[in-house]
Amino acid sequence: MQELKEERVAVKSAIEDLAKRYGIDLIPVMFEHKPAPPSTDTREASLTWVRESDAMICIYYKSISEIVKDEFRVGNDLFMPIFVFKKKVDESRLSDEERANYETLMTFINEEVKPTNASLAEERYVYKEFEQKETLVEEVKRAILEFYPNRFELRKIPEKYLFIDDERARIIEAVYVKPRRYEEAETILRNKGILIITGGAHLGKTSMAYNLGLSLKGKIARRFLRFPQDGSISDINTLKNSIILFDDPFGGSTFHYSWIADRMEDLEELTKKNNYLIITSRKEVLEEAIKKGKIGEKIIRENIFELKPGDYDDLAFSNILEKHINYYRIPEEGRRIVSEKRWWILEELKFPHNYEIFVRKELVEVMKGKKSISDAIQDAKEIERACGRWFQRYYDQDKEVFYFLMTLAMFNSMRKETFLQLFRMVIRSAMLNIITPNIHDLDRLCKETSSYVSMEYGRIRFSHPSYLVGIAAEISERYLGEVQKALLLVVPSLSDLSGFHIKLVDHDRICISYAGRVVEIGTLYYLFLRDSPYTLYLNEEFKSGLENGSISLLKDSAQSYLRRALRNTRQLINQLFGPHPELPSGCRFHPRCPYAMVICTEKEPRLEKISPDHLVACHLFASQVELS
Repeated sequence: MQELKEERVAVKSAIEDLAKRYGIDLIPVMFEHKPAPPSTDTREASLTWVRESDAMICIYYKSISEIVKDEFRVGNDLFMPIFVFKKKVDESRLSDEERANYETLMTFINEEVKPTNASLAEERYVYKEFEQKETLVEEVKRAILEFYPNRFELRKIPEKYLFIDDERARIIEAVYVKPRRYEEAETILRNKGILIITGGAHLGKTSMAYNLGLSLKGKIARRFLRFPQDGSISDINTLKNSIILFDDPFGGSTFHYSWIADRMEDLEELTKKNNYLIITSRKEVLEEAIKKGKIGEKIIRENIFELKPGDYDDLAFSNILEKHINYYRIPEEGRRIVSEKRWWILEELKFPHNYEIFVRKELVEVMKGKKSISDAIQDAKEIERACGRWFQRYYDQDKEVFYFLMTLAMFNSMRKETFLQLFRMVIRSAMLNIITPNIHDLDRLCKETSSYVSMEYGRIRFSHPSYLVGIAAEISERYLGEVQKALLLVVPSLSDLSGFHIKLVDHDRICISYAGRVVEIGTLYYLFLRDSPYTLYLNEEFKSGLENGSISLLKDSAQSYLRRALRNTRQLINQLFGPHPELPSGCRFHPRCPYAMVICTEKEPRLEKISPDHLVACHLFASQVELS
């Protein structure tokens, strides 16, 4: 600024004089007078010089540029000593344009330079106003001499702790939508000083942490920092008034020893200096850290906030979709496609991260004509693929966990006592050399897989339908042979169940009949995908039979399964239709079908191929057949 050139030159001269007089290492650099190297962005060059400095003296007058604001912000984030001096202004003599610029400057000073929060002001940023150049020089000298012994001995924190050009932070700031109970997490952070965000996989733990840090910066703390993987407490032990994010410090998808697990007392010391700490961790990884590290001795449950799949509803997902469309500046054609299929998109995409993939990548392919909207929605389900990869990893690493998850994929949401019978059967079919599992083993396995699996009201289930879909897809693609061994033990207990007749066509294909009519043909695994009304009903009847004791998996012979199932089936048919049943019109299954439509009562469905190895007789699939 030309108006302050004399003041800046005088300050530079005063600093050099102090350095000579007291023998201290003070080398003043005037950023705005130092030419940027060729092909260097002026802003980036200026910020680089700030990052290379040890302290800043800022002199403001009537206006401020965005570059100068960013210089202060970078110095502030680095916990750098900053001395701010503002020349007094006669506001009555300002033009309209000057007044607008001056108001921008004062807003910046009041919101970022001079915090109203008393605890933030304890950092003792020097802020003085002056009228004459001579007064400014004296104030600069006084500030340096007063603060040099206290402030300059404090190390500036390394640059790796800053959010510099962080694309993820920019996206989250633009598109983040708060889940239900968000205020609970913020209250824990404000009141306790340490917030641990945990929960299942892909629920937005890190995004919540980012948003908390970005939104509370300037309110409860001066800066928001990220603790890197190679970080050290010694780098930040002098830090004050900061929000610090520790993202997955105990490991990502599996537990890895971290010094933080044994150094909670150091983190607690940081909170005594008005610092706020946010730790993110998957649920099962946090449990391991509590069990194997000293964190268990320190952390109390009041510091933990667990994100759950139900924390986002369709309204939240609709807002997330809209914000992504605006952030990525999707043209009118793409907005029209989304508007027409919004209900379908919201029904299929049940994780915030899926919307980022759909809008940024898949929707663009639809607009180019390279994909259908159906394929785009399916390809945006990255969470399901990630879940499948997580499951696949256990095949080599831990067979017990692998078969536990495989059993759950076949028999989701069953009472744990009944599930234990099924799990033992699967273990037996796989001929695993492990001790027969008991109830305590189920509790242990649920904890080990708690990012995806939960136990509520005594039932074991996947925490989100997408987790089941992801693992089912992986089983269907890679592990059908493993499933078939187990299902071969189950088929006899399903045969002639509740009016159905199931028989093996060959070693892995089944034919399902109902009331004398073939209704479905497919691989054994289709029995438990629950893709059709028939397999859905069979699955529920099977689970019900197991839980009420009418079906037992403890018998050794298939004949005993069959005899018991036949006896129960005959009783049920007599109850429903009498000894000489009269078949209903249309689809014979429609009296029991929860999806029955008018056409189901009038017209018998044909057996149609809905995929290369799957045939179903059902009106629900008629449109799918026509499309294919």
